[in-house]
Amino acid sequence: MKTISLDSLLALLRGTVLHPFTSLLLPAGLILSGHERSPVQLGSDLASMSWVGGMSHRLRSTLWCVAAAWILSINRSLNRKALNPSPQPRPELKKQVVVITGGATGIGALLAQKLDAAGATVVILDVSPLSYTPGRRTFHIKCDVSEASAMREAAANVTRSYGAPTMLVANAGIVRGRNILDATDEDLQLTFRVNVMGLLWTVRAFLPGMIAAGRGHVLITASATAYATIAGMSDYSASKAAVNSLVEGLQTEVKHHHDNPAVAISALYPATIATNMFRNLNAPDSFFLPVLEPEDVAQRMFDILASGQRFVEAWSDEIYYLLTFLSCSEMAYMPAASNVQPWLRIFPTWMRVGVQDAASHVADRLGGKRT
Repeated sequence: MKTISLDSLLALLRGTVLHPFTSLLLPAGLILSGHERSPVQLGSDLASMSWVGGMSHRLRSTLWCVAAAWILSINRSLNRKALNPSPQPRPELKKQVVVITGGATGIGALLAQKLDAAGATVVILDVSPLSYTPGRRTFHIKCDVSEASAMREAAANVTRSYGAPTMLVANAGIVRGRNILDATDEDLQLTFRVNVMGLLWTVRAFLPGMIAAGRGHVLITASATAYATIAGMSDYSASKAAVNSLVEGLQTEVKHHHDNPAVAISALYPATIATNMFRNLNAPDSFFLPVLEPEDVAQRMFDILASGQRFVEAWSDEIYYLLTFLSCSEMAYMPAASNVQPWLRIFPTWMRVGVQDAASHVADRLGGKRT
């Protein structure tokens, strides 16, 4: 059984007192039940409506909830609109060809199995063999993402054998877990070859086809450490900061330099995940920052790709998203407290240093493992 965390509490609030429509039931229920007097006197039409005033503290509190719910909903809608100037219809997963780098193990493997079960054709690009028995629609091509020519060859192979890719999950990554002065030259070079150059080669190999087709979705696995550098993981954090800049650069270049096709560029920023890659990371598992389960991260990635398919959860985001069932670009942070980390760049220096001090020994026992 999962422990209660900030994420589960926020999920409850988003579906109740912080949902734009559900929140209206609170003041309405108090007034209609006779427990509170309506501050508005209704006439025969809107012109005859008048303000009576005299609200109790209880009624005022419920109205503040309504205001907060609508402000948050409008903010989410504006965020989606900014990221999706040319949205596309909800994808039919059975018609999708999904390429996943780093999908042999970890969250990439879990995502591949979910997509296969949903009927998508899944092609795994990884230097390692699959750690699981693939489904009937899952295929593996041995490929090193850090080699530009290998990625171009793989892209041609995928298109020739399985059809033009319509979704790309750039998930391959590596962490060495060594201090800058203790790391070898190979450690530092490998981190940036895989995490940064590998992302560039992957995007350059597959994105042009999506732009030409006028549709597609690129989902990039970033990291919350892009905003909060941890001792012993400075090279990893730096590489993920570069990934964050590349995500934002892709979003604006696709919009302004490639005629704004309906190609979504999404990114997921997870904190600590309980995978083999981070098994020796001594990260706290707390109410505010729980260690993420790989299954939950993979499900979030699936939901981003299959936008609109999970109707029960989608309706609580915002009405525009619900009614149009769009496949949207999304910048997602896990767990919920990670949404604060980008703000560390503008908080006073002592706050940022305090966070780093608290995490100074988290990576002391971390070894070099590849996803």
